[in-house]
Amino acid sequence: MKKTFLIIMLFLSFSLLANPLKDQLSKTSFKSDEKELRQSNGFFGIGTGYPGFLDISLGYRNQNNKNGFNTSLDVGCGFFIFDCIYVKGNFDYLRFSNPNICKQTYLGIGITTMYFRAPIASYHHHDDDWFNFDLRFDATTLAPQFMIGRQFLTKSNHPRFLQFEIDLPTLAIDICSNNVRGAFIPIPQVILIYGFMF
Repeated sequence: MKKTFLIIMLFLSFSLLANPLKDQLSKTSFKSDEKELRQSNGFFGIGTGYPGFLDISLGYRNQNNKNGFNTSLDVGCGFFIFDCIYVKGNFDYLRFSNPNICKQTYLGIGITTMYFRAPIASYHHHDDDWFNFDLRFDATTLAPQFMIGRQFLTKSNHPRFLQFEIDLPTLAIDICSNNVRGAFIPIPQVILIYGFMF
């Protein structure tokens, strides 16, 4: 009887001690996972904004807990005139507020450069077509870039992100004319991108 009572008491003691230990191990494991959240992915994105009505992005993203970086190359075209095209390169530092593999929000700051080509309407009163797009405007731009985004997993555990970018102020350099000159453009470049990570 005494042996049975002793076995029961030992079992209850270990059970009581095991629960706090289990909780502590669980918390430690979660903190460890949070500290060791490292991932690197390529991504493909499609977006819309200004000046590009259609923007296609291909890039690479790396995350080490709360810090990361993002680099990408975008190709886009305008809405009314599809001859209006641009190629854009981005490099950004990312800061993840609460690293989580399932869903996390991030802020980014970086630099972007873009080559932009667009036709310019010229007026010809002696032609049947009064407005001819026979002139070209070629420019290279340089601007700081700011972004906010949300990265998440779908129900099928595929990583995705939704990201808003704004570039301002923009320094544009006219490379078409004989006299290369620069000017600041007060209108921001904005784009909203939905991305597929792989």
